Amino acid sequence: MSPQAVPGAADSTGLANTGASSAPPPRERELVRAACAGDRKAFEALFDLALPRVRTMAVFGLGARMRSRLEIDDAVQEIFAEALKRFPQFNPEGDGSFFGWLREIARHRILGLADRELGRAKRDPRREARAAGTASGSGYLPADTITSPTGAVVRAEALETLHRALERLSDEHRRVVLLRCIEERSTAETAALLGRTENATAVLLYRALGKLKEAFAAEESP
Repeated sequence: MSPQAVPGAADSTGLANTGASSAPPPRERELVRAACAGDRKAFEALFDLALPRVRTMAVFGLGARMRSRLEIDDAVQEIFAEALKRFPQFNPEGDGSFFGWLREIARHRILGLADRELGRAKRDPRREARAAGTASGSGYLPADTITSPTGAVVRAEALETLHRALERLSDEHRRVVLLRCIEERSTAETAALLGRTENATAVLLYRALGKLKEAFAAEESP
């Protein structure tokens, strides 16, 4: 099996297969067309498809220090609200894939949240209790869009496993996986952000995915 495929991760966590086509899948294209025509549920379904990757960006973008001050669910809620507000300006022809557009909104919102939290004198100790299903997207979408509670739980558990596996990686391995497989940046973009050549970045990713496979298997072992 190629190290570019992480067993159990792709469907449940949104971890991208780096060997796949960059074109949006048919389901995404259908939902984008419907959402652009004003279908609110189609937009919510699009966000739910991207949610594992958005949540992973928030977890690792905020870092441990910020996660002690800000609930990840709060961050995802703000990203959802910002994306919904800005969606009327989304142009599938000019902006590319929905996730590519959403990724930039998420990145800027995460940076803004980090700046905001760092500016606060002290942490607010009062937090609402979170329902067990919030990690699946049910905390952001209307109840009638959640069709499989069991599937939502499986997705949430797989995502948590992926996060623990990513924590096991070295900083450079984790960063290349996040940029290339979670944020779905091109090899050229990833190389520029890492300050490496494209060939060196490809080698780094190959090794990082091999380590991630091992870490994922270790996390799934009883």
